[in-house]
Parts: sequence; C-alpha cells; structure tokens
Amino acid sequence: MIHFKTLFDLDSLIKKQLDNEIAESKNIELEQRLMIGKLLAEGAYPSILAKLFNKSETTVKRYFKMYNKGGIKALESSKPNGRIGGFAICIKNDNYPVSLEKGKAYQIIFDAQDIKYQLIRVIDESGEDYLYPLDYFIPVSLPLNAAKALVNAE
Repeated sequence: MIHFKTLFDLDSLIKKQLDNEIAESKNIELEQRLMIGKLLAEGAYPSILAKLFNKSETTVKRYFKMYNKGGIKALESSKPNGRIGGFAICIKNDNYPVSLEKGKAYQIIFDAQDIKYQLIRVIDESGEDYLYPLDYFIPVSLPLNAAKALVNAE
C-alpha cells in the first residue's frame, strides 16, 4: 500500500468554507487553485495534481505556500486566464472498449483518494462516473468556451 503525507490539515469548518468557495466561484483560476489546495490537504501528490491541472509542479507548490500565508484570499488571481482543468483525452482503452473511446475528451471529477491510487474518475460513454487507470488519459486544459461546450454536449 502506498502512504501519502498530507501537506496541511483541514478542520471541518475550513473544509466546508473551501467547498463553498469552489462551488460559488465565478473565477476559473481561483476555482482551480482552491481545488488544488483542497486535494493537497487530502494527501494528493503535487506532481500528480500538476499533471491533472496542466500546471507545473512548482506552480502547485506555490499555491500551497500562498494558501498557508494568506488563506483563500491569497489564492485570488487578478487576471483569470480563461482556462479550466477537469478534462482529459483518452489515449488507451484496454479492457474498456465500450466505455472509453480513444482520442475523445472526457470530463474528470477530481478526488484525492482516487489520485492516490493512480486512478482517475471519468464521466464515460455511459454518462456515469467510473474509475479508470490514470495512465489511460492525458489531462488537458481547455479554453473556457470549449470546456462549457463539452459539458453542455454531454
């Protein structure tokens, strides 16, 4: 079994505040930073989060430092870049030819527990979310209008 050390602990009040901020955020960049912070707190490795959110590992660690210094307010960005994480291209569909189509973009649901075990939760061809091996996908960052179009198409 793989063991992960959490980078900081969230009490239930702070976790609830983060969840609320993520849900109510109108700034995609802030939403990503908050989600990265939450997943780090739950024990996800910075290197895996960097890959999933299409960020450098240095950037992921910088978000962690920003949050530790100034909380949620420190993560606010004055220049949202109009890009959103949460999508990945399927590059492999061994054992799942009906559920996954190679070359297709799928929506990702981020969950630190899944990431710890090198799994990724994907909304597949059935329209439901299921776990698949992380190496079956390449995470991509899409322009906001493309991400919205993919979500609305499904």
